[in-house]
Amino acid sequence: MKQIVQQASESRAPLIAEVLGWAKTVVTEGNNIVFDTTNAEYFATVKNLLEVNGYHVLDVVKDKKAYTSQTPRLVYQATTADTAQTIGSLIATKLVDVEKCCALLDKAEGVSDLVEIAKENGVSEIPSICSAIIYDRWFRTVRGWIRMGATAKQIQVELDQTFNLTPTK
Repeated sequence: MKQIVQQASESRAPLIAEVLGWAKTVVTEGNNIVFDTTNAEYFATVKNLLEVNGYHVLDVVKDKKAYTSQTPRLVYQATTADTAQTIGSLIATKLVDVEKCCALLDKAEGVSDLVEIAKENGVSEIPSICSAIIYDRWFRTVRGWIRMGATAKQIQVELDQTFNLTPTK
């Protein structure tokens, strides 16, 4: 189990799947997505992963003239609280369409923060992707498979198929 959990936790596949699922529902024209982050490494990683899947990623500062408030926007800041605050400011100032923005969160508390921000701004929901929630869900799933008697190989095959990964040796 340790090997499987380690492989799953090191994999970005669950997060990528969620981001791509969000993008598929909101991106219409030009396949553009604004990525609002101050983390250069994270920007490069997410940009590469999205562009490999046919999306064009715009930097919130460098590409300011290339997008509007209707361009889908991912937001990831240094902390979950900063991400929630940024989303709140963008919505309050109408710099984003709430249905086309998505908060990338590290901590589950951020989801609760977004619920409060939504209420304050009179919107029903603010889309978010929370790595803590996603990984918790997948760890629970793997533990369930183990309790049902699945072997490490069977579990790895299932994970590989779910996330379209190359089987590990």
